[in-house]
Amino acid sequence: MQDDPTHPAQPYKFSATSVTIQCGGTVKVTNTTAVSHTFDPQHGGFTGTGTMPSGSSRSVSFFYRGDFGFMCSFHHWMTGTVHVT
Repeated sequence: MQDDPTHPAQPYKFSATSVTIQCGGTVKVTNTTAVSHTFDPQHGGFTGTGTMPSGSSRSVSFFYRGDFGFMCSFHHWMTGTVHVT
């Protein structure tokens, strides 16, 4: 997660909005901003991180193949997709 200087009205974004991993793999999420964020599923398929304070990291595992949308519950414009092969 990082500040987005190109959208000052929406100052946060995921640094990667599309990630491809193998089934059973993990995605490491790090909050590099000064405010809390989440890494939550848009429509299920994995367990989200819950609230991540500034400077924290969490790993999220994916056990099913498919495309899984993710979002920050606090900042609705922060979205992306994990592609699990």
